Amino acid sequence: MAHLPDLPPELLHMCCPLSHHKMLHLALGDDSKPAALILDLHGRRLVEWANHNLSSIHLVVPSGSSHRGVDPNLIKSLTLIDPPKLPTLHDLSLLTHLAIAFSLASHTPPQRKLSTICPPCVKSITLVRAPVEVDHLPNACTSLSLTRCQNIDVEALTGSLTELRLDDCNVNDRNLVDILIGCPELEALELPNNKPWVLEGLQEVRRQGRQMPPLRSLDASILTPAPSECSKLAIEAFPCLEELCLNVGSDPLELRALKSLKSLRLHLTQQPPVEEWVLQLPQTLQKLEVVVARQRDVKGAEIVFSNAAPVVRVQSLLDAREEAKRRMLTAQHLQELLCPP
Repeated sequence: MAHLPDLPPELLHMCCPLSHHKMLHLALGDDSKPAALILDLHGRRLVEWANHNLSSIHLVVPSGSSHRGVDPNLIKSLTLIDPPKLPTLHDLSLLTHLAIAFSLASHTPPQRKLSTICPPCVKSITLVRAPVEVDHLPNACTSLSLTRCQNIDVEALTGSLTELRLDDCNVNDRNLVDILIGCPELEALELPNNKPWVLEGLQEVRRQGRQMPPLRSLDASILTPAPSECSKLAIEAFPCLEELCLNVGSDPLELRALKSLKSLRLHLTQQPPVEEWVLQLPQTLQKLEVVVARQRDVKGAEIVFSNAAPVVRVQSLLDAREEAKRRMLTAQHLQELLCPP
């Protein structure tokens, strides 16, 4: 596998700079950070060099470019930014990671079904505002991230998924419970920035004795307070959690039952925290992040939680939102970084 320095000097300026690699790996959903090049396809010579010198290609195709010309047997990861139309990718026999993202101002092509786009070998799928009907997941798919996707067949979100992220999608409480029951191997669930959701269906599921997946990580943070009873239900349903993010009310939650909890993020947006909160935290906790409603509450929260975990960080809600905006990966930001003016 070739590295960036292996490129001929005259081709270096045509490739994405090193400073963009971390951001691009986020887009690709690839934690292993391989040394394969991520190509911006504006140069035929660069494509020819990649075809002859790389054993696999992690490819980002910004608007106005195409992956045509790249050896389909080399493409392992593919990110499409504002594509003019949704392509059929069944000839990419080694593709493991697929991301399709559309910016707010981009032209949106006609909708297609995911099954007509995605080959069966894909393990990770990320869709951001994509006009894609999630009708069926590839057999190999274990990771799915959907942002602002409105056409989802809940029955398709079952099987061997281990990671699932639903951000502002048309999935309600009942749908979510059905997904949990249908994904017995699910380990990580993210529900950031969703409308207020209530897991009351969990009560009925538990009464029926249905098996819930062994979640290790749960992010159920939202921008408006969730009823404390819902948080309690989530904690009771997933006792093996190691990472947890919750938006909570004013009453301290009984978290000591989570014997494996290592990382906790709490959104305390109703009133400043009290000492009783610390008494409810498990001793296994290694990292604690707290978000309070107002900047003036930060100092008090730092005092309250100072000894709650080896690593403690307190932010105001405003600072947390600004940080989330800076870290948010959108198609428009990615396009600007790949093709600066």
